[in-house]
Amino acid sequence: MTISMNRISQGLLIVLLAFFIIPTNVQADCSWQFLSTTQEDAGSCNGKNTCGSGCTANGQKCMIVSNGAGPGGGCYRRVTEYMCGGCSAQCTSAPNACGQTQTGACPVAPPANPGWLGASCSSAPNACGMTNGGSMQCGGTCSASTPSNSLCASSPPTPPSCTPSGACAASTCSTGVCSDSCGNSYRGTRDCSPPPSGTPNLTVEPDTTGPSTGDLGVDVILSAVIQNLSTMSTGSSFTNLFQRADNALGGGAVNIGSRTMNTLGANGSGTTSYGYTFPSGGTWYIRICADLNTGNVGSISESDEGDNCGAWTAITVGGGAPDVTFGTNATIAPGGSAPLTWSSTGATSCTGSGFVTGGVVAGTVSVSPGATTSYGLSCTGPGGTTNASPVTITVSGSVCSDTGTVDIAARPTRIVAGDTTTLTWTASDTSGVCSITGPGVSEVATPNSCSVSGSITTPPIGSQATYIISCPGGRTDSVIVNVVPKFEEF
Repeated sequence: MTISMNRISQGLLIVLLAFFIIPTNVQADCSWQFLSTTQEDAGSCNGKNTCGSGCTANGQKCMIVSNGAGPGGGCYRRVTEYMCGGCSAQCTSAPNACGQTQTGACPVAPPANPGWLGASCSSAPNACGMTNGGSMQCGGTCSASTPSNSLCASSPPTPPSCTPSGACAASTCSTGVCSDSCGNSYRGTRDCSPPPSGTPNLTVEPDTTGPSTGDLGVDVILSAVIQNLSTMSTGSSFTNLFQRADNALGGGAVNIGSRTMNTLGANGSGTTSYGYTFPSGGTWYIRICADLNTGNVGSISESDEGDNCGAWTAITVGGGAPDVTFGTNATIAPGGSAPLTWSSTGATSCTGSGFVTGGVVAGTVSVSPGATTSYGLSCTGPGGTTNASPVTITVSGSVCSDTGTVDIAARPTRIVAGDTTTLTWTASDTSGVCSITGPGVSEVATPNSCSVSGSITTPPIGSQATYIISCPGGRTDSVIVNVVPKFEEF
């Protein structure tokens, strides 16, 4: 049988090309791994490549089919199979603050929190336009709830039913107060007879309502001076009313509290005060009314019931900068440590300079500087940032490394039995005490500026004696004192 060399060459070339084809990897840590190769005659010359989509998951398979002319004139087919392997395991991250996760090659970091999370927001207004402040939540909603409509100013009380009498018969009634033709005013349901002569008259002294500023999130002490413009005592204690409004005209006014005041004598005066936490920052208006409770009812009969309330007074409420207390200066020896203690009021976080606070607003950490170091602290709150005065830790003293020389000597080193000798010793670069020991000797030497020195006379020595000095760092030295016999004439 005659075989065309041209066709054989073409077939071998195609087979060789197919043999060296390497599939493409799509994922960097995945790779196609060779499985097997088969060769066979085929009826048709159709190639095939299922590896084109790339290696993306463990266990994925593909094949490359290449064809060429066979010896018998048909097709010669080569089938090479591959399996995908080496891909990293897929993991699901921990959730972010809103419970969202993401999946990818391990390890997977949580997705970033939404940018608007925690941003300031306001609730829907109540019937009189009041709102509460809050922060944005994960669901895209505001944490603040709408204030109760009960906070809105109540409707004016029904004017009392007045029964005119006497010379001051004519009367008018409005907003709970009656006035007669003689200029007398009355509050409550009663007749409009003139008040008895010399009745008290309670009012708020002008320009005493305050303060003009306050901090958000804490009680602001509201106060005013109540005066009795009469020569008649009130005769008993009474209640003063505190109110809050949205503007200088008293719009959106609400009663926020009351305080009892002791009896005021003739022409007497006294300060009434009440602690109140404002619902949000900004400019509010406050007013204080003498002899009124939260039900807008008084208890003292006065010559003028229409002048009990002071003027609406503005107060600006904002978050003041935090109050911060931070440590004290200290001196330590080399290698020593000192505590840094801090506390704050009105702060949401504190940051250290030269040490780590972890963001907490109060705490204590220990520092061990190698040289004199100053530490700083700043605390931030709704009203700003406060930088505390720095604290300096001074490192003083020598650094003893316990590597210096030690020495002990005896003078003399040869004695007659029963005599004594003088021991002297020195040690340098010593951090702790050295001990000197031997027959009849047990001494402890304390270093001064890393140095030790001293001397001692031994007790009488009867036989050869060895004296040793031992210092920190395993350093020792010794000296031997020899004894010669004592000769006596005979």
